[in-house]
Amino acid sequence: MFEKQLIIVGIDPGTTLGYAILDLNGKLIKIDSAKELDLGSLISKVIYHGKVLAVGTDKQRTPSFVNDFAVKTGGIIISPKEDIKVDEKEKLTREYDFKGDHQKDALASAIFAYKRLKNLFNKIDEFVKTNKKENLKNKIVEIVIKNYGISIKSALDILEKPAENQIIKKIIETKQLREEDFFELNERLRFIEDENRLLKSQNSKMKNELKNIQNIRDKISAKPNVISDNKLRGLAKEREIRLNFLSNDLRIKDAELKKINDENKKLLRFLGSTNDNILLKKIDNLGSIEFENKKKTLNIKDDDVLLVKNPNIISQNVYDSIKEKINIIVYIEKPSKKVMEAFNFIFIDAKNLNIEEDSYFALVNKKEFEKNIEKDDILKKILREYRSSQP
Repeated sequence: MFEKQLIIVGIDPGTTLGYAILDLNGKLIKIDSAKELDLGSLISKVIYHGKVLAVGTDKQRTPSFVNDFAVKTGGIIISPKEDIKVDEKEKLTREYDFKGDHQKDALASAIFAYKRLKNLFNKIDEFVKTNKKENLKNKIVEIVIKNYGISIKSALDILEKPAENQIIKKIIETKQLREEDFFELNERLRFIEDENRLLKSQNSKMKNELKNIQNIRDKISAKPNVISDNKLRGLAKEREIRLNFLSNDLRIKDAELKKINDENKKLLRFLGSTNDNILLKKIDNLGSIEFENKKKTLNIKDDDVLLVKNPNIISQNVYDSIKEKINIIVYIEKPSKKVMEAFNFIFIDAKNLNIEEDSYFALVNKKEFEKNIEKDDILKKILREYRSSQP
């Protein structure tokens, strides 16, 4: 399976927006600037070159545009403790070719982010060479960088955790779910399990800190004469604020943990119930930006079925790339007559199906699904194919 390279992006937002893209060796892949370049267009340009690992800015306070870009592409934000000065930008960019201040600022932001991560990259390089795991380097980098607190060894353990069990063996042997589809689901499950472990660890640390703070507060309360000391009064106040903050944060983490556990269980059900079901791959629409964002996760193959929220948003380029693979689309929002006539799919209304959904996938009963492939849709498809084949 083709694996996109990981990239580091530097952005200088504004009326004229500059952006620069580096690979993990610090090599400049792309640098450009344009007037009134919106977020969607920038994302489309950037993800063509790879998967965003980190987003650099030259500002201490991250601009909202940079933050939005990072959120939508999944990259971590790397910003300086104070705004990068002009002379520092000159030093960072002197060995590169660029045009204008916007490109220079974007390039400086990308190089700053790269330098911040370089030592960790080197440690991972040494680790994968020593352990002969070069083929897992990018995945280890992504896990370590994007999940604070995870060690390199732990990242490898996550990737190599044995996944084979009786359910999986049965699925692959019966061919009810294609092997590559299984691994997509299983990769998602591994990621959720990792998040689960991180949250449990965080919760445990928070509970211990809460306990320590509570003990200190109880000791102070038991000795009212000590409270007369201004310094201890301040300490007690700080501890109280910290206690309230951690209590609230712990409630949030517990809610997140419950959500991840629920998603974990759902994925396990998916893996165990595919014999009589069809796997649908979910996507909001068929526009170019949404498709590029979901393409790697969904890994669309021949005869896949898509669950599309709004099929009225569709790019001709996306259609051209999937028309030989996709025959059937299950829709949430009804496609217009124009879309149904222009694009060669069989459309099925999701309201007629009992669908169980995950974040990226869905299951529908095979018999129920087959009943809903209406004859008129099939006839329309055959007619369109016949017409397109005529001179």
